[in-house]
Amino acid sequence: MNIDILRYSLTRARQTTMRLTDMRGIILLIALSIAAGCSNKGTYDAVQAGKQMECAHLPESDYEGCMREANRSYEDYDRDRKALLDDED
Repeated sequence: MNIDILRYSLTRARQTTMRLTDMRGIILLIALSIAAGCSNKGTYDAVQAGKQMECAHLPESDYEGCMREANRSYEDYDRDRKALLDDED
């Protein structure tokens, strides 16, 4: 019984946090898009910020893996992208 109450409280707190995180994330995406213009890195950063927001909606078991991918650096992404393009040639 006490565990159910704790789970319910944790779920409600998480839902409230998600709503606040979503709003901050949207503002962050807009700000990044404006500041970055049309650069590849700026676009990548905005997409990654969106992924981070999506991670907040996942269960704890999937959250860390999602955040690891969402926090991947642009340099790592660009290196892998270029390697794939070179393999196609």
